[in-house]
Amino acid sequence: MTTHDRPRQFLPGRWAAALWVLVLAACGWAGAQFIIEAFYPGGFNDDMVFQLRQAQGQIPFNDWHPVIQALLWRWLMQTTGAVGSLLVCQVIVFSAAAFGLALHIFLTTGRRLVSLLGFLPLLAPWCLNFAGLVWKDTGMTACLFAAVVLALHMARLRGRWLPVRLPLLILAVVFLVFATLVRKNAAFAILPVLWFVWCQAAAGTRLALFAGSLLWKPWRRLRGVPKRRFAGLFAVTIVFAGLVAGGAEAADAAARPQHTGQLTQIYLDDLSFTLTDEQIATEPMPERLRADLRGIRSLCPLDGSKQISNVYWRCYRGDDPNLTFAPIDDADAIQDLWIRQTTAHPVEYLRYRTLVYAHFLFNTNYKFDAPVSELPPGLEKANPIQNQIMLTYVTKFGIGALGWTFQVWFWLAAAIAGCALSRRLHRFRRVAICLSASSLIYLLGYVPIVPAPNLRYAYWPAIAMTTVAVMALAARRRGPAAPRPQAAADDSRGEPTCAPTGAPAEAADAGDSDAGDSDTADGEEPAVREAVESAAPSTTDSAVSGPAPAGEGDEGSTTGGTRVRGAAPVSAEPRSDPAGEPTGEPSAAMEASAGTERGAHSDRFALRPRRRR
Repeated sequence: MTTHDRPRQFLPGRWAAALWVLVLAACGWAGAQFIIEAFYPGGFNDDMVFQLRQAQGQIPFNDWHPVIQALLWRWLMQTTGAVGSLLVCQVIVFSAAAFGLALHIFLTTGRRLVSLLGFLPLLAPWCLNFAGLVWKDTGMTACLFAAVVLALHMARLRGRWLPVRLPLLILAVVFLVFATLVRKNAAFAILPVLWFVWCQAAAGTRLALFAGSLLWKPWRRLRGVPKRRFAGLFAVTIVFAGLVAGGAEAADAAARPQHTGQLTQIYLDDLSFTLTDEQIATEPMPERLRADLRGIRSLCPLDGSKQISNVYWRCYRGDDPNLTFAPIDDADAIQDLWIRQTTAHPVEYLRYRTLVYAHFLFNTNYKFDAPVSELPPGLEKANPIQNQIMLTYVTKFGIGALGWTFQVWFWLAAAIAGCALSRRLHRFRRVAICLSASSLIYLLGYVPIVPAPNLRYAYWPAIAMTTVAVMALAARRRGPAAPRPQAAADDSRGEPTCAPTGAPAEAADAGDSDAGDSDTADGEEPAVREAVESAAPSTTDSAVSGPAPAGEGDEGSTTGGTRVRGAAPVSAEPRSDPAGEPTGEPSAAMEASAGTERGAHSDRFALRPRRRR
């Protein structure tokens, strides 16, 4: 096919790609606008109403909920004067992260329609149900999701550490610190994400190997790449823990919250359903605590007919509304009694915790919004029609047709499967392993502390595993896999490998640097496949061009710079008609050689020899 016979494109490739990026940005903006208008000023339950009153200065701060969200809410309301400013900020982070995911898929695969799957973690019914609720769980999930997407783009920006990668790394660390401070049990999910962010930011640099020695000089004497990398990850974890501790101290200094002993409500659950009436009467404890346990037993019997957990809100002192988010009396005595009971009767404790966790997995409630005892004036939905559209989409389509996605057991099973199968995703295997491990550890961390079977506790695993599913769909090949390019000659240092031409020499060895193991270098790039496909017809032409001269058929022929055994050589002269006159058209060998040369030089990828250690 000549140049004039090729079909004309509507736009050049670079302009078409830029136009599609604008289309993705418009999709993200439209999704964010619809969510804001459907939920504004936000979804509230009793927890968020309490924090709103703290942010407005109506009641003093206490540590029942982390004060960082109330402080952020106060600053946003002082800046904008709107109660719904926290919802707008949260949805902007969510939609920007979804746009970043779609952009990463488009830049990695070059497939436009597949890149639209990047908005699935934002617009799927099992993700959209809580996207407009200003809960701590939603804020933590938005920050973790944004940090992972920023890490994906760090790996694409090789050789640009100070101007590009460092600002993205700082922003990702800010998101991770806020996510850890806004949710007390976020520590279960944060470590895989933190390590993934660091590995992506340090890919292709010496920071991945020498970060540990910057924290402690004796680590400079460590031998071997794995030991140095582990030391670097350990150093990064220590530095991040220091940042979290500093942020917590700064928030406490700004708010000066009252101590409430919020974790004591978990101890009350365990004691209420593991202690017998005889133990309540004989165990040493304050008389007021003994009376409280007897009152809980009368309202919430051991058979679980009324309540099996969360007794502080249902059965403690007759469900007194004045005790809401108030400090729990005899907190130290409750903790001492819990330690004695769990160590003396571990089987009863494990049996009760298994029961509560089973309800959390298979009897999940509050799948869309959550009830509120009293909604203050001014917090009604600004657009009730759009809110009803959202409610119909989530409840009728999501819960009605895809009800298994609104159960915690499904996301636990998805996390286990993701940990087992993530290595098959090639270029997306790192992010898939990170998200799957984070989801699994986070869900298992609820075994000793889950207070109620609420779906919002599994919101981060739902977003994370949806992202893994999107990566799995994006990693699928179109058509049969192209053969890998063969090297013309072997080098004394090892087999040739495919590496970016602008990468450092260590990038060719996956054991010496992170550059050869990033997400963008795991699979074959589209340009490399095009180069291979353009060179493929040369073998066919050489096989049909005629018999080989004597003495050459057994040795093989050279096609495109590579000897093919059993193939006949092809003349490099121009083709001729049956009469013997040259036609001026190039021969098969000339076309194959030109196609191979164009494919080899049309992309920044080239064959490089792999170093031996």
